[in-house]
Amino acid sequence: MFDVNNLLQSSLENAMLKRDLDGLVTIVDQLGKQTNITNVTITNPAGQIRFSSDRGRIGKQLSSELVNSTTPVTNFLLDDSGYEVLRSINPVHNKPPCKECHGQISENPINGILLVDYDASSIRHRAQN
Repeated sequence: MFDVNNLLQSSLENAMLKRDLDGLVTIVDQLGKQTNITNVTITNPAGQIRFSSDRGRIGKQLSSELVNSTTPVTNFLLDDSGYEVLRSINPVHNKPPCKECHGQISENPINGILLVDYDASSIRHRAQN
């Protein structure tokens, strides 16, 4: 599961450095279609959804408790439709190559937030067996 997060974050960073937003949209869409993944979302630092495998969420605002995380967090919760998911929240930290678009690390330590929602029922089923 966490390999998926790392792979997505690496792909995200690579696409952003190349300014390949169409490629980033494709990555998010394709990952969102994977078995046991219900949604993939990328927000700006303020928590506004910029990319999502659920296009209806683009432009919406995440709740403040999700935005304030500076370290990865994973929790079981109910998504917007009431479906139980295991949500992995990974802040995307600013790095020296990113400063051209995102500014200095000291002023903007986080470039955005990566959220991956996994189908909790399949995870609970595997844990019980």
